[in-house]
Amino acid sequence: MIEQFHKQSFFWDYLLNFDATLKQCADLSQLWYREFYLELTMGRKIQFPIEMSMPWILADHILESIKQPM
Repeated sequence: MIEQFHKQSFFWDYLLNFDATLKQCADLSQLWYREFYLELTMGRKIQFPIEMSMPWILADHILESIKQPM
C-alpha cells in the first residue's frame, strides 16, 4: 500500500511546481550552445551548420511567429 502511494505521488512535486517544470522542459539553451560551440571549434571547416540544428529552427520559428499578428 505504501509502495503504491509512493509510485503514484512521485510526480506531485513536478505538478505543484508546474511553472518551474515547464521552464525546464522548454529550455533549449544547452542544446543551442553545444551546437554553436561545435560550429566554432571546427575553425574554417563547419561540421554542422547551426541553422540546420533543431534548437535553432525552433527558436527561429518562435521568434518569427511572435512578429506575425494573430
